[in-house]
Amino acid sequence: MSLTDTAHSRDRLPDLVTWLRSLGEEPSSLQPLRAEASRRRYYRFETTTGSRIAVDSPPSSEDNGAFLRIADELQSAGVRVPHQYHADLKAGFLVMEDFGDTTLEFALARGDNEALYFQAIDLLAAIHRLPCAHRQRYDHALIKRELDLFTQHYLSGGGTPLQDDERAAWLMFTDWIASEFDASAPTWTHRDFHCRNIMVLGSGELGVIDFQGALAAPAGYDLASLLYDCYVDLPEPTKRRAVSRYARTNSTLTEDSLNRSIDLLGLQRHLKCLGLFVRLAHESHQHHYLSALPRTAQYAARVAAAYPEAEIVSALLSRCPVERFL
Repeated sequence: MSLTDTAHSRDRLPDLVTWLRSLGEEPSSLQPLRAEASRRRYYRFETTTGSRIAVDSPPSSEDNGAFLRIADELQSAGVRVPHQYHADLKAGFLVMEDFGDTTLEFALARGDNEALYFQAIDLLAAIHRLPCAHRQRYDHALIKRELDLFTQHYLSGGGTPLQDDERAAWLMFTDWIASEFDASAPTWTHRDFHCRNIMVLGSGELGVIDFQGALAAPAGYDLASLLYDCYVDLPEPTKRRAVSRYARTNSTLTEDSLNRSIDLLGLQRHLKCLGLFVRLAHESHQHHYLSALPRTAQYAARVAAAYPEAEIVSALLSRCPVERFL
């Protein structure tokens, strides 16, 4: 993994080292792992029994108790998540199992991609069988706040802010897309089930990370995250077979209803990601996210062109092409 650091993480690093030493660990060095889209920071360190991951997860911005409870839920379904060795919730420090560096994204370069995706589909079906009544719903307010990332950061960041005469059409679109989240029964939703959050373990088993944002939403959301991944391309025949495989695990869903849900919940997700990636590049200097813009915009444009209700999205994407950011 690439190395990075921030002033925030450096400020807390001495306290993290002191805490590790209080546990009897003597980390001669902490190797920072690539920062992602949150304030959590991860460090690999060696112990006498192998490597571990130290996590700096500031309680001011991260709900660490919820993270541990969600990990327990996933484990109850037989899902491999990193074992938690130590946690200080008040300080926001954790030590957990090291799943290594082989993400699904990395493993795909080795070939046999369809088998890996079918394995991921089976894992997702197991996650979706978890009870979800206690999980927060992906409600209309959250859906629209996420879509604001597209207008506030992608459009405005590209020098083409939403115009007054476009606002009515945009609001009609956001109401319509939010209603699609009510069209199917909710499932336990990972919310970022993509190739960088799925780990291929030494045993060949798949493990899951970065699940702290879990909500209740229709199955199409996680399927869109996986099959229309912002970071990798997947052949269309494999996508179709993956949807068929998932449909066989859920008798309440047809392939047609799943494909519509994947399209429209995926459209919301991809518009959110366009804004988020630009914001991360501009505000956090995480410019590597910009390389995902062309693929993400292509997904959004394909779906928008297929649904008359999304005509405004087609117009906005045409007016603000990704080349403005590259």
